[in-house]
Amino acid sequence: MKYTLPLFFLLVMGLSMNSLIQAQTTILFDTTFTISTNDTVFDILLDESGDCILVGATDTVPDRSILWLRKMGGVHGDSLWEKTHEFDTTILGMEMIATADLHYIVAGSKADGAWLFKFDEDGELVNEFGFTDTVTYFSRVRELPNSDLIVLQTLQENKNRSRVMRLTSEGNIVWDMDYIGYEYNGLVQYTEDRFMVSGWNNDLQYPHPILTSYTLNGDSIFTNQINELYGPNLGLIQDGSTLLMMNRKKFLISNSYIGNVTRVDENGDYLWFEELKSPGSAHIRDILVYDDYVIAGSEHNSTSVLSVIISVITSDGSLINGYMIQKPGPVKPILTAMVNQQNMLFITGIQTADTNGNKGVFLTKIDLDSLLVTTVNRPEIVAADGFSVFPNPAGEELHIRLDEAPDQNEIEILIFNSNGILVKNDTFKGPVYKTTVEAYSEGLYFIKLIRPDGVMTTRKIVIMH
Repeated sequence: MKYTLPLFFLLVMGLSMNSLIQAQTTILFDTTFTISTNDTVFDILLDESGDCILVGATDTVPDRSILWLRKMGGVHGDSLWEKTHEFDTTILGMEMIATADLHYIVAGSKADGAWLFKFDEDGELVNEFGFTDTVTYFSRVRELPNSDLIVLQTLQENKNRSRVMRLTSEGNIVWDMDYIGYEYNGLVQYTEDRFMVSGWNNDLQYPHPILTSYTLNGDSIFTNQINELYGPNLGLIQDGSTLLMMNRKKFLISNSYIGNVTRVDENGDYLWFEELKSPGSAHIRDILVYDDYVIAGSEHNSTSVLSVIISVITSDGSLINGYMIQKPGPVKPILTAMVNQQNMLFITGIQTADTNGNKGVFLTKIDLDSLLVTTVNRPEIVAADGFSVFPNPAGEELHIRLDEAPDQNEIEILIFNSNGILVKNDTFKGPVYKTTVEAYSEGLYFIKLIRPDGVMTTRKIVIMH
């Protein structure tokens, strides 16, 4: 029997994979702006009203930078104000936090060493202090209840070394530890009297993540190396009593990267890790926790696929799917940071805007619940006609579930590719059907079910390896 698709299916086959997924996931706004031709954005946070504060820098002339802050509306992404601060040196920023007195502190460096910059709620610079050493920078900062600061400082050598410091709000040293042989990149205050620091052991051949715990007095509680996986550590967040480490592994032959998320307990003992393999191998940039899922932000390693990837991992370490955000034309987006408030995900980064490599800053807002429906296909999300397909996009296996399946009656399943060619014809007895799709080319597909009573229903899916 020869099957053909109705005309309206043929009309939508020209949709790209990205437009198909975006139709399912709600992007509330996607805006870009340019301060100069070489913009960089460091970090993002949300104020009490839900508006976004971005911090970045742009080079004006060689060896000279402008540090900028921009406030953007959390509803529409419109610019509310922008403040710039020019320095007679280059500026690097790593992280921005909000303080209890409604100020913002940016951890980073100038050309002469590690510096902290403090801004008021209007973006005006109110204080700056640092330690003049031409090869150091501040990578992380946290504020304690008494306004003291815990900071991580990195010394750049052949092998990076780090030290942990406690400073007053004016930059005076309360205590500091001499440089140790790890590169620290993550910092959380785990309890009222204890904080955690993550990093890696600087072994370029066999890099292992490290977790260290300290008291607020600077006394070491433990240091634990996670030997179950390789890769430098890039960051750390807390999820209840456990911690999530963001790591990156490099492939020496292909010179590409793949990110992974690792969960450890309060003693730094390994629980699980998951690599970001779908879609593609992703270079991880940031992670956060929403609902019962870990949300990872990254970008595709492929030079032909220029996209940001938002991956969803279950609480037990199973990668569900990845949602790709692509820009029109030859634009390459690079994610810098992301933050969530209630069910809204804000992501920011830079993108090359033209063939000359000029850069701009993007800010995108996504409805997280719609993202989870798209990627996770929660059990309670069943189509009105009782026919659901997951995961979507699919990489290795495809599952079909019927809410109510006719007993002992065979249901016919047809899978067409985007050219209308039938690639699979099978039957099953519900309620669940499973098939492999590893051999299918990436792209848009249509799944048609024909029930015993002749009723036909169709779904669109994406195959993405």
